[in-house]
Amino acid sequence: MRPPLHSPFALSPNKLIEEALFSLLDHCSTHNHIREAHARIFVLGLHQNNFLAAKILGACSSVSAINHAILAFKHASNPTICLYNTLIRALAQNNLPFETIDLYTAMRRNSLPPDNFTYPFVAKACAALSALSLGQAIHAQALTYGLLRDPYISNSILDMYWKYAFSIGRVMEYYDLLLFSTRQASPSLGPL
Repeated sequence: MRPPLHSPFALSPNKLIEEALFSLLDHCSTHNHIREAHARIFVLGLHQNNFLAAKILGACSSVSAINHAILAFKHASNPTICLYNTLIRALAQNNLPFETIDLYTAMRRNSLPPDNFTYPFVAKACAALSALSLGQAIHAQALTYGLLRDPYISNSILDMYWKYAFSIGRVMEYYDLLLFSTRQASPSLGPL
């Protein structure tokens, strides 16, 4: 019987090197440290490893090195939903709503379905842009994918509507719409 997998690198021939680099990225506290670690990853030919790439994006976000994060993302030949979500989150958290929406659009164009980690940050970007129609489209897409049952998604969409609204009555209209669409997505929930 095979032992359980405890590492994303468990089956990799470079397991020890990859785990060491992953750990090194955990301890990067400046942009220079990240650049040094990223250079090592390139020299070792591991720049296509999506686990390491996601870790680089997260490290870049933590030190606000967004240009480096975008560069690292562009080097990924086959970005996964995890890579897209990590960069979408970084862009949204660094107040780059246009770039967040552009990346979300590129992800959709590449036929990657959004998941429960995608929508909270896309909704945040819509709110920052004060783009009500775009926010409503995002709400509809989350409904289409059946993700409104996730409390993070429904709360982020409600927060987005809250930022559009000028009165509590208007917010309640959006909240009722959110509850209705959640109910439509999951009839087994019973009365709300």
